[in-house]
Amino acid sequence: MPLDHLTESRRVPAFGPGLGGDRPGSRLLAVGAGVGEASVTGVARYVSRPDQLALIRPGEIVMAEATGPAWEAGLAHAGGIVVNDVGPLCHAEAIARKFEIPAVVAAGGGASPLWSGATVTLAVGEGGVGRLYQELSPAAAGGRERSWPTDPRG
Repeated sequence: MPLDHLTESRRVPAFGPGLGGDRPGSRLLAVGAGVGEASVTGVARYVSRPDQLALIRPGEIVMAEATGPAWEAGLAHAGGIVVNDVGPLCHAEAIARKFEIPAVVAAGGGASPLWSGATVTLAVGEGGVGRLYQELSPAAAGGRERSWPTDPRG
């Protein structure tokens, strides 16, 4: 399915020269459509229901299969959003733009409970492509750095 609707009519290449793979000190977890111009590093928290957003600390990276209107208030303080949703009216993309939160949508399974508690970086300042890395500094990811305190709990 083309991802044009997720990136303001720009095609999102899956992989290619300079578009994928690990970076020093990091591991590539997922590639999808990037939303925003900043990169952000924080603790990932997988959420399966909107009522679980009350447990998210400011700056944490919220991971979910998809989001909906009931999620909006809880996402306002997230450091970033990662969703597997690829629908033409992706709610997470709209929320990310509204609150100016970096996001990776259509993450192809990258939003997973496996990464909950891990320190991850969303690199979205790369021409519409968004990448999710484990343990990568925002400065190395490109784009403008958005700093948030991280929480060592796991």
